Amino acid sequence: MARKQALRRWDVTGKHKLEQVEYKLPRLKAGEAHLEFIANGVCGSDTHMFCTGAVHSGHKGPHEPLTLGHEIIARVKRVGSSVTTLKAGDVVAVEPGLPCGTCPHCQKGRYHCCPKTLYMATPPQNGGLADEFYWPAKWCHVVPNAIANDPVLASLAEPLAACKQSLDLRNKMVPERDDDEWTVITGTGAMALGVLAVIKAVRPDEKVMVIARNEEALQFATDYGADKCFALSQVNPNKIAQAVRDELADLVATDHFDHSAASDFPSAKSKAGKLAMEAALEAVRAARSRGAQTETILNELHEAARKAAEEVVVQENTDVFKAAQKHASGFISSVFECTGDERLLVTLINSRALLANGTIIGLGCHYAVSFDIAMLRRFELSFQPVRRSCQQFPSTLKLLAEKSAYFRRLVGGTVSFEDFGDYMAGKVHKTDTGSGGPKIVVLR
Repeated sequence: MARKQALRRWDVTGKHKLEQVEYKLPRLKAGEAHLEFIANGVCGSDTHMFCTGAVHSGHKGPHEPLTLGHEIIARVKRVGSSVTTLKAGDVVAVEPGLPCGTCPHCQKGRYHCCPKTLYMATPPQNGGLADEFYWPAKWCHVVPNAIANDPVLASLAEPLAACKQSLDLRNKMVPERDDDEWTVITGTGAMALGVLAVIKAVRPDEKVMVIARNEEALQFATDYGADKCFALSQVNPNKIAQAVRDELADLVATDHFDHSAASDFPSAKSKAGKLAMEAALEAVRAARSRGAQTETILNELHEAARKAAEEVVVQENTDVFKAAQKHASGFISSVFECTGDERLLVTLINSRALLANGTIIGLGCHYAVSFDIAMLRRFELSFQPVRRSCQQFPSTLKLLAEKSAYFRRLVGGTVSFEDFGDYMAGKVHKTDTGSGGPKIVVLR
């Protein structure tokens, strides 16, 4: 008798370490479904786990290897004794959160805000990038027949459910919108373009403006239905600061800076570079005057240069938001902030670009944001964060089935399950779909 092939899964075992490991499944519980992997969309959080070695700020327990994948499409192999909603052969989209079911949030139907939620591919809960796995049948949604044979498209269900959640929240915050009002999306990643897709799929006449750094992605947004696009500042403060540091590294122990000007250095050719160099030279002089050691001087000049360049970014981005406001004749009533960039969020608020009683919907993870709350008070603005999705999977799958050709353009490439490790390590490339979309899907 031929030996049964061992089950395999993709585990992060350290920083930039992804291994295909063998494992065994335990006994199937009464309420679980036994699932076979078909497809999984690669999320930015998967990349983050890969780069950090599966370290997450929200997990305080012991560090262990972690299986990636939470945008899962799978086929039901068998079901537990109490499952009546699924049968063998069903293709399902897996809702990746496991709420406790008993806390006040869960009792009120807002299970996605449960503080005890275990979430796929977030420590300590393993994800679904595995040959087979078990998952509670309650959180497995049958994919409509129209797209059951298109798992790449169906894998968009999880991220688009969050995008649909964000639109529903916006509609609650801004329930009445006039035809002349504009919506702004910041960013051109998978979530940002997912929001654009959902808006245009359900409200095609809504005026949507996309603002981001990546000009190639902005072109995709234009082709995909955005009514206007603006490019954010292209200044990279960290890159400029490093260039300044590299130029000055061999000179900080000398008296070369006593009479030097920023214009003496190649890094000062741009406006941001000049201001960064000026700040760095001032930092060097101040540090040398108190007898600081070379490494301290280098660190201080680097930080001074970075901060100076960041101020240029803030000013240029403020100008972009003002230009967007002018284009909308002042009628920007909502912004979907999808970058997670705290400084950009603060710049947006301080630019006063939103119409009174407007709202900012935060899809990115914004940590330690500090701004003058009076800036919100002056126009009665609101900031509404998004916590994944709640009861959105069925309607999202229906929307995917109804407008499959439109949403399929979001997928820019695929990679095989076997090649996933090499893909994450940069050793193999995706199979390009030719759409230019942001999403990469792992496919069996």
